[in-house]
Amino acid sequence: MSTTAVLQKGYDSLQCTPVQKIDLIVDGGPENKNSAVKMLLESIPLKKLIAGVDVTYSNSLIEAVNKILKYRYLFRGPIPDLEHLATAVMKAIEDYNNRPHLVLWGLTPNQVHAGTAFDKEAYRERIRTAGIERRRINHRSCRPCVAI
Repeated sequence: MSTTAVLQKGYDSLQCTPVQKIDLIVDGGPENKNSAVKMLLESIPLKKLIAGVDVTYSNSLIEAVNKILKYRYLFRGPIPDLEHLATAVMKAIEDYNNRPHLVLWGLTPNQVHAGTAFDKEAYRERIRTAGIERRRINHRSCRPCVAI
């Protein structure tokens, strides 16, 4: 799928029309710098910004997600064709968005998107309690030491 097709599909999936242009932060690759992308961006309210050029920050956050997608999901087995790739990506997105994340204080991305409130203290307490329980179980299952 071309960059323009991906951008158009993403824009078409928005649930409402943006009031102002949406910043589209991209890298300086040729897939983002061509006449087809330029024409599309003239027809929809997206403002292309090149990371490290137009904005001081990088696109490392999305690159981190791309790395997770590739190494945690896609590179784990053979993907013989585009149909299998599309299925694998959809399964990966579903899993990723429904898996608790440490940086989200144990919430899933879907919970955060839905507006679930963080309870950092409750999360810290769950982590502390789990650590105590893990040590208790590990200690109980340890065989007595024998002198050699």
